[in-house]
Amino acid sequence: MINLASMKKNLFPASLLLLGVLVSCLDTDDEVFDINEQLTIDSTLIADYLADNNITAATHDPSGVRYVIHEAGSGDSVQITDVITANYEGRFLSNDQVFDSGEDVSFPLNQTIIGWQIGIPLIRQGGRITLYIPSPWAYGPRGRSTIPPNAVLIFDVELRDIL
Repeated sequence: MINLASMKKNLFPASLLLLGVLVSCLDTDDEVFDINEQLTIDSTLIADYLADNNITAATHDPSGVRYVIHEAGSGDSVQITDVITANYEGRFLSNDQVFDSGEDVSFPLNQTIIGWQIGIPLIRQGGRITLYIPSPWAYGPRGRSTIPPNAVLIFDVELRDIL
């Protein structure tokens, strides 16, 4: 026979133990991510990089994404919901190290980082652009795989096709 009084008596400590385990799994980082502060830091890093390398880049306001259009392209315009095919190379602004590249890679534009969603529609099919992307519009404070937190990224992109 089940003793309900005994179960209730043991249920409370077990619940507290479970709650403790769950709370310990939470991210306890005391720092709060301030996107405006990070954008200010990243904008300075990008401006310094561009100046040091004698690069003149336009700014997409208000995002802070900087870009150089090498070829505007003459094909169709890109919509955020389009699937695109691109050749690209991604580098870290901090050391110009390549972290990713691809040829004739297809993916929905709305499933890429925000920096691409901002920058790629600035060119047409057949166009080429270099994007200087502040970290909040890339992989942000958490980073991803080999990309560290708050990494400012450079992408050279050739828009091959719009599917």
